[in-house]
Amino acid sequence: MSFRTPSDAALDASRFEDLLRSGAEHQACLRPQAVAKRQRILFLGNSYNPLSAACLQSLVELGYDNVVGFYDPFTKGTWRLIRDSVKSRGWGPVLRRAIHLTRCKTRMALRRVGFPLSGFSSLPEISRTFGLKTVRCGDPNSAEFVEQVRRLGVDLIVVALFTRILKRELTSIPRMGCVNVHPSLLPRYRGPEPFYWVLANRETTTGVTLHYMDEGIDSGDIIVQREVEVRPDDTEPTLRDRSARVITELLPEAIPLLLAGKAPRVQQDNSAASYYSFPARGASPSGRSDRVRAVPTVRAQKSISVPLDEGLEALDPLQDPRWGVFVEENARASVFHSVSWLDALRRTYGYQPVVYTTSPPGAPLQSGMVFCRVESRITGRRLVSLPFSDHCEPLVDNASDFERIFRHLRSRVASGEWKYVELRPASASPGPFSSQESLQPSKSHYLHTVDLRPQENELLRGFHESSVRRRIRRATSEGLLYESGRSEVLQREFYQLLVLTRRRHQMPPQPEKWFRNLVECMGDAVEIHVASRGDKPIAAILTLRFKKTVTYKYGASDSAYKQFGPMPFLLWRAMQGAKLKGAEAFDLGRTDHDDPGLIAFKDHWNGVRTVLNYWRFPTPDPGSLRRTASGLELAKTFFGILPTSALKLAGELLYRHIG
Repeated sequence: MSFRTPSDAALDASRFEDLLRSGAEHQACLRPQAVAKRQRILFLGNSYNPLSAACLQSLVELGYDNVVGFYDPFTKGTWRLIRDSVKSRGWGPVLRRAIHLTRCKTRMALRRVGFPLSGFSSLPEISRTFGLKTVRCGDPNSAEFVEQVRRLGVDLIVVALFTRILKRELTSIPRMGCVNVHPSLLPRYRGPEPFYWVLANRETTTGVTLHYMDEGIDSGDIIVQREVEVRPDDTEPTLRDRSARVITELLPEAIPLLLAGKAPRVQQDNSAASYYSFPARGASPSGRSDRVRAVPTVRAQKSISVPLDEGLEALDPLQDPRWGVFVEENARASVFHSVSWLDALRRTYGYQPVVYTTSPPGAPLQSGMVFCRVESRITGRRLVSLPFSDHCEPLVDNASDFERIFRHLRSRVASGEWKYVELRPASASPGPFSSQESLQPSKSHYLHTVDLRPQENELLRGFHESSVRRRIRRATSEGLLYESGRSEVLQREFYQLLVLTRRRHQMPPQPEKWFRNLVECMGDAVEIHVASRGDKPIAAILTLRFKKTVTYKYGASDSAYKQFGPMPFLLWRAMQGAKLKGAEAFDLGRTDHDDPGLIAFKDHWNGVRTVLNYWRFPTPDPGSLRRTASGLELAKTFFGILPTSALKLAGELLYRHIG
């Protein structure tokens, strides 16, 4: 174990040691004054994670006024948590965690009866033993929790293995900022389970990093790092335990510096960054022999690695802040380009996003094409821009830039690395690259957009009388109730109606976690609108807001109440709300060419109908498209006879392969 300063640091080691000494002096000065005024720290961690427990214990020993907000994954339902964990990692890790949880609960019970114990295993055990103030923290980004933290008057927020992404509204509250403890040597091994990947990739060194939090994932400026040796016989638990001991040495040195405003701040080198998501099912290197059989890195899974052409860069839009800035400033960008949408896709389906650009490394972006890597043993490996997105315009302004990017993509397909590349521009033709003969339309849809700029009365008069306005009046006269927001109640009502609708269409519903992730990642940009008759929800839609456009993305209804006009009623109320928030356009979403009823319904809203083509290289064989269509009809027959629980399970298993 050794001290480590961040790579490319602006501070040399001797200067940092001086800061540590001054921090120790500051800490020594604080303790005699603790009675007068103690600085307050809010600690956010995972209830039963050993690293979280080690961090909190270290903070308690420093003598600050600690408030604990812990995340307990079991608050969302034990059986659902077990089911999700088994799907993602298999039974081995789930059983180990169950044993650890049982041990934690047993220790708490023994402490309650006065049994003497050494050490601590969970945040509830530490909090109860030392009488710490605790706050409920189901959703750390909710308005209620943010306001509660603001009232606490905390000086610093310390986060450790919290498994929740915090938004700026929360992290900007404490006067000294918000810091995170991450168990790797950043910028390497960003992501949720670095211990697994360090062992799987046979690293000889890892470490612990304390860094400031920003809106990215483990991408904030580094404060201090410590190296940890990876031994030949290490397992995830032994490596975790040794890292926990390092944390208890690191925090007492760094926290006084932070509270004194003297902590270093070194920007991460994003060009050296690596991000690893959750391991594949069944992959758990618990010992040396398992390490040999561990799942290889993402790079090792590719058949051939094609180097980037000179002047071309591939960046991670979830880590590189330039992408978010570029999307906000680009007039042709949509909600589907946004970092929050990409993050929801990654969390739900495991798709890793990548942006290809001709802009120089580190320079502001002038162009960019964003894709998701869809890797499936069933449907093949491909680059799609973007999965489950109605459209995603390539943000490239000239043909030469596109040619450089597309030439690289063609080479990756030719190498066998990808089965195909698919683009989904909002324009009828793919703009500056329409001359690409090898890029041909594979699917065709319609896109309807309603102009919200006219006055409300004028807008309403433009709608079709019998199909829209009369049904809105009927819904109003029947006393349909309208509610909008993103509460858990509305999410549940929306999803119940969605399952009902998808069953009517003989198709599995999207995974429920997809909608939870949308709400968590996109915040108030997501809005759920529900129409009820009495106390019974009968229709619901989900909209997305980005700049001055609101997009209708999902709709669901109970067909038994269709005569009351709930869907036109909801769409009109959503348009009214969008106008009040400054929106100028309402995107009614994609419609398949072979759905004349839905096309006619959207035409009645007096919007502009445009052709929406999806383009693919290489061009799909017409025979394969016909076989896919036939297979879908056969699948619908099968889905139509499944019970609801099996239909929902089918959606959870299959959607990630569709993309």
